Amino acid sequence: METLRRIDKKVIEENIEREEAGVQKSKERGLKQKAFENFITIEAKKLFGENVEVVPASHFDDIVNKIDIILEIKEGDKIIRLGIDASVTDVLEFVHRKILDNSRNRIRSGQTGVNYFKSVLEPDFKGNLENIPKVAIIIPEEQLGAIMQSVKNEKEKLPDVQSYLFESIKSQLESQFAYVADLNESKIKVENIMKSKEGSTLRLRHKDQELVDNFYNSLKNISSKGNWKDLPELIKLFGENPIFKKESVVNLRYRDILLNIASSLSWIYKEKEVLEKVSQKETTPFGGAVANAVLSHWKPDDFRV
Repeated sequence: METLRRIDKKVIEENIEREEAGVQKSKERGLKQKAFENFITIEAKKLFGENVEVVPASHFDDIVNKIDIILEIKEGDKIIRLGIDASVTDVLEFVHRKILDNSRNRIRSGQTGVNYFKSVLEPDFKGNLENIPKVAIIIPEEQLGAIMQSVKNEKEKLPDVQSYLFESIKSQLESQFAYVADLNESKIKVENIMKSKEGSTLRLRHKDQELVDNFYNSLKNISSKGNWKDLPELIKLFGENPIFKKESVVNLRYRDILLNIASSLSWIYKEKEVLEKVSQKETTPFGGAVANAVLSHWKPDDFRV
């Protein structure tokens, strides 16, 4: 009996040690993530441009909608808003889960809003935001250390965080656009079949239908072959041509999120082009499995698995 008590005591002590170690690791992860969020917030104008403001998400939106930061971008007379989910991890499965949550799960459920928002660019506006694109900005722990060291010591080489942020946002938004467009095309086809049975089909003019068909065929070709460099032309067409505002072409459920993704991509394309022209500083590139996973494109079929 005494031996059993000693064994039980040892097991309990080991369990307590494991739990304490888990709590400590969780605290450390939280501190690292907060440090990365603070870095993005403080350095936002250097990272994203002078026309960008950062709005920290409410505690509710952080916990429920998994958004840490909302970027507000002033583009002419338009304001673009983009949700950021910032994380620090070396776990590849975590990266895949985050990207799936931001794209497939979030969009399919229609939970693409922010509940409690107070604008910087529009001081009188506060409340709900609907159809806000969201991306995961994830960096490995080693890179966070390098970033923090470069902030403390300007002589340290800064990892190429700006290019990495732009590429992360670009690849995820491009993947999301292709995915939502694919969902929309499937829904529109079903709706048109139902309307045809009811005798109420609203047919497009031949020229317009040809344009729409070419758009979707080109998008599928880009996605399947990985020719993402050809996407900016389609994004411009989608954003500017009024045909893509018609309910017979874009379902209301997907219209605004598609338009907002397209607007965010147009901004990223422009800023990335500027960055490539002016960037001459010596930097250390991001690398490794986590960074590569964040920068990878997902095809619409990838989101179905």
